[in-house]
Amino acid sequence: MSIYEKHVPLMSAMENHLNHVYSSDRVYGEWFDLDDTRVQNELIPMIERLAIEQAETKAHKEVTDELKKKYDNGTVRNPTAAETALHEAYLTAKHAHTLAKARHAIDDAKVRALIGASESIEGVVLVKLKKQSKHFNKAAFLKSLAADELALCHATVTEFKAGSPKIEGVKNG
Repeated sequence: MSIYEKHVPLMSAMENHLNHVYSSDRVYGEWFDLDDTRVQNELIPMIERLAIEQAETKAHKEVTDELKKKYDNGTVRNPTAAETALHEAYLTAKHAHTLAKARHAIDDAKVRALIGASESIEGVVLVKLKKQSKHFNKAAFLKSLAADELALCHATVTEFKAGSPKIEGVKNG
């Protein structure tokens, strides 16, 4: 049943973003456990905001695509202050993104090496096979857990790939 519908310029990008943001609320496949309050107060405003950003981005991309089709006329002008600031912000963000990707790859390799063939590292990480049922009752599941198991449900979660081990850990200190 559809509760809310919104046409957005970049639907696949929107879907990927929302799948990432709400991954901890995933029940199965493309199904998420979000109550009406979160949908109204979180999800819908986020979609509305992202749709505006997507429309602006798409408009800039269309202009860029048109400019790429034109021949260079040899004219060169000095950049405006706003253009210079935007370019500097772009370079800073690009550099930070490159560093973050490299750090992620290094940390990913370190975690995988530390885990090795063991099932956990005491107090750091516990590797469990990720199981999903077609029919999952989150409320009943949470109710069935002991207090120490329930505490693990809200731990930090990192997933490497669909179908691969799921790493859970709690930051100490």
